[in-house]
Amino acid sequence: MALTRGDKTIILGAVALAVTVVLGLAILKKPFLFSGGAKGPVAAIPPAPTAASVPAVEETLSPPPAPAVPVEVQAAAPATAPPAVPTPATPAPAAAVPAAAATAQKPAGTGPAPSVAGDETLEKMFAEIAGDPAPVGKAAEAKAAPGHGPAGDAGHGPEPAPVAEPKAAPAAAPQPAPAPAPVVAEAPATAAPAATPLTKAEQKAQAREQAKEKAREKAKAAAEAKAAAPAAAGPKPAAPAVSPAKAQAVSAKAGAAGGNVIRIVAEEKPGEYLLVVHTSKPAGPATKLFMTDPPRLVLDLAGPWTYTGPMSTVTGNDFIRQIRVGKHPDMFRVVLDMAPDATSRLRGAPAIERVPEGVALRIPK
Repeated sequence: MALTRGDKTIILGAVALAVTVVLGLAILKKPFLFSGGAKGPVAAIPPAPTAASVPAVEETLSPPPAPAVPVEVQAAAPATAPPAVPTPATPAPAAAVPAAAATAQKPAGTGPAPSVAGDETLEKMFAEIAGDPAPVGKAAEAKAAPGHGPAGDAGHGPEPAPVAEPKAAPAAAPQPAPAPAPVVAEAPATAAPAATPLTKAEQKAQAREQAKEKAREKAKAAAEAKAAAPAAAGPKPAAPAVSPAKAQAVSAKAGAAGGNVIRIVAEEKPGEYLLVVHTSKPAGPATKLFMTDPPRLVLDLAGPWTYTGPMSTVTGNDFIRQIRVGKHPDMFRVVLDMAPDATSRLRGAPAIERVPEGVALRIPK
């Protein structure tokens, strides 16, 4: 449904009235906003006009051009706008009465005018415009007396109970400062008295005294050494007894003066193989040794023996294939190289015998 010309006129008149009221209150409460001067003390708000003075205000109203107002003011204007009237008549006086009645206060002389919700809202709005905090006193009064209506009810509501301020915790007793450590003054080191130079006579006397002291120390040390010598001297420990076997071996080695090996004779007989070493004199200790890989039998004669015969002889036998001779400073060695299967053909262990010619080795097979 489109608005008629009368509806538009009523709306414009309501908006102009609201803007005029807001600007008037702003000039009364914050005159420095428009003058640009220094902030002065906040002027006391005069009592709101009564309903009888509302028509006079309306007669002086003129439709000035609507200035740019903050969004918050435009949003609050519809709250005071009167209900739409279908007749194109000018705004009725009754339309402005609610706005004036909303700000009406009690007559002077009955006490301070109570603050209403509209005043608190305007205070906050002006504080935001000016960048100043809202007056604390009026906000506190508005919160403390919520039961006061816009029509000026008689009496005041119950006063809020005083809030007990929390007591500050008692300050802790200061701890006594630790006692400073005792400072021990160090005694200044006394300089050693300078040694007086000795004369030549005193130096000679001191040297003689030192020489005598050294001589006495040497004599004392010699006397102590002589006294300790008889105690240390005693029966010498007996030599450890030599075992009979070792004694026999030593005597045999001592008796093995050596000699000449004349010849070596190998002979195969029925049931045995005989090896005879002919020496120029009776031989000393003789030992035998068996070795494997390849199998061989060794005969050693103790002593320094000389030999001028062949050092190796091939026998051509299928049991003992070769005879080799080795000469050493302390013994004479004869090595018999045996066939690979000779060990399986043995019937017993080889034996050493003393013979008139020298030493014989019998190998049973």
